[in-house]
Amino acid sequence: MSTLEKLVSSLQVTDATSDRVAAAKQSTSQITDLELRSISEFLVETGMWFMAKNAGGGEDEQKHDAKRIQRLMGERSNEDLEPVFAAVFGGLSAEVANAWQSLRRLPFDTILYGIPARCPRLSSATLQLRFLWLCELAKVVYRFPAGLVTPEWLAVHGAGLKLESGANEMLRLFGLARSGAAEQDVVGRFLGCVIATESSSGENVYETLALIAQGKHPVGEVGSYVYRALWGSNQDRAHDLLIDLLRCSQEPDQIESIVCSATDGGRRRSQRYCESRWRLSF
Repeated sequence: MSTLEKLVSSLQVTDATSDRVAAAKQSTSQITDLELRSISEFLVETGMWFMAKNAGGGEDEQKHDAKRIQRLMGERSNEDLEPVFAAVFGGLSAEVANAWQSLRRLPFDTILYGIPARCPRLSSATLQLRFLWLCELAKVVYRFPAGLVTPEWLAVHGAGLKLESGANEMLRLFGLARSGAAEQDVVGRFLGCVIATESSSGENVYETLALIAQGKHPVGEVGSYVYRALWGSNQDRAHDLLIDLLRCSQEPDQIESIVCSATDGGRRRSQRYCESRWRLSF
């Protein structure tokens, strides 16, 4: 276990009565729309997954049906969901709400033989993937005390997140499932959306990830989340940085790692890209 992993592990909350959970339940109880309240309750329960697991509770059956909650979220506008994001994610609500909409550009390839397709104007096409992402993000956030997790904090400490959970199901849809990458993929997508906002927080996140990617950050360590965030930000400067990293890479395995971590393509497609980049480097 690396120093960063040990630090992240030491900050985890194991008590289901933590301040974050208490605040979320209190805010949820004040939502008057019953459907929105059920969505919020489900996400809070999902966020408490790590605490239940740590207490030996396992994967207990939840009060609400996941498919129904997913459908309800798909039927609601971003404005409708604002009180849900506020109750569940607190200070991260604005960034999470933005990412929920931004990730409509995710690929879906369940019937296209591993070739990702995109349809950003048809939000229902990516609803399942975005819903899985949101649930996994809740599990990440609820592992830590309220007020600790910010986009900047995740940018620095992302490499210390190694817990495996249901996010692997989402990664398999992309052909990118691999050990230790689930939480980092979820966080990377989130940070990419934060960078894309071009806010002060987004600028801080980009600068932090750029330093980490170049091995110049005093605390942060390189992880798949760094490449995923830079690529997902859809910014030319981030893509240029990734290309520079590829050009400087000396080993084919390192190039493949960067490309597979950053892109949405299947593994075979990524390998072909890596091989072509490697040949062009000579």
